[in-house]
Amino acid sequence: MIDVFTYRQTESLARQSGLSWRAMQAQLPHVFNSSGFPVKIEAIGDLKMIVDTMQENRFEPYMRELGGLSDDEMVLFVAALADYMRWYTGLFGGGVLTVPLSTMLAHYALYRKIARFGQMSRILEVGPGCGYLSFYLQKDARVTSYCQVEVTESFYLLQSLLNHNLYGESFVDHAKTGLELKNIEILTPSLLSGLYDSEQSAVLDYRPAVRCEHFPWWRLGDLLERQFDVITSNANFNEMSEPAFITYATLFSQILAPGGMILAQCLGGGPLPVERIVRVFESLGFAVAMLTDVVAGNRLTVKNAVLIKDGHPSYTAQPRPLQQLPQMSSEYWLYNMFDSSQSGTMRSREEVLTALRQTLGGG
Repeated sequence: MIDVFTYRQTESLARQSGLSWRAMQAQLPHVFNSSGFPVKIEAIGDLKMIVDTMQENRFEPYMRELGGLSDDEMVLFVAALADYMRWYTGLFGGGVLTVPLSTMLAHYALYRKIARFGQMSRILEVGPGCGYLSFYLQKDARVTSYCQVEVTESFYLLQSLLNHNLYGESFVDHAKTGLELKNIEILTPSLLSGLYDSEQSAVLDYRPAVRCEHFPWWRLGDLLERQFDVITSNANFNEMSEPAFITYATLFSQILAPGGMILAQCLGGGPLPVERIVRVFESLGFAVAMLTDVVAGNRLTVKNAVLIKDGHPSYTAQPRPLQQLPQMSSEYWLYNMFDSSQSGTMRSREEVLTALRQTLGGG
């Protein structure tokens, strides 16, 4: 597993290989740095303070947006919470624990939109935050490749620890794979056998199938070799510096599969204007299929955006003033993603906590 020392050591080596300090600075989480968010930590235990953040007071709004949860959806949601509780206890210990109801429901809302899109074999998430989308994607057999990119040290470490727990040997942390060092014991077995009066350990080349991969900001270029059906952004487009946003948007133009989509559940709370975000995407060949916080009279918790590129059946290149952008494309697939549950029941916090206690065996 990754730790603070390993992350910082590898990041330092990455910075030493850079040619421009401006390019390095552009990747910093500027909004977080200015807000006092704990971007860096000194110990894994410090992560406890960020396990339920960025979605405060949104449980009820997301429940309304979803139209409640059906019985099957309730089972899935509570199961994710139970998995979280077991992971948290194993990492930090038991006791009175934070239950991230709002944060977990926000990630379920994102998961349901992706699942209803249907084309979801290969997913890239930029800025996963607490990382709780993993709880849902790990159990969905349709997802064969799930990649994450994160620039904030504390969030990266939290996400990595969670993915290690959920995916086990199918998880690769690329903050640990940058040195490519050779094992000296493999190079000099005959010398070692003469020096030590002990049995030489057996070795075996074992490389499990990979399903989840985690990329720090300095390994962003590795994604150029991939294609993704869904690219989702966790409320960070306008929180990036403009050079960083242009870098990501350009990357997306090369790695989004022709029939895929970019989905932003919230554009973020930073200073980069929405107008600039839209124009950069349009200059790279994307079309805005959706940019709104109301769907068929149902208010969304945050503004959502969907972008597609040439090759998608609904693609139409029509750059227009921001106020004239389509609030919602008329295609059924898009409405289906955001349609309220037809069999949902509004669930209270108390109802969810009761179901969680029962799932965990607490009566």
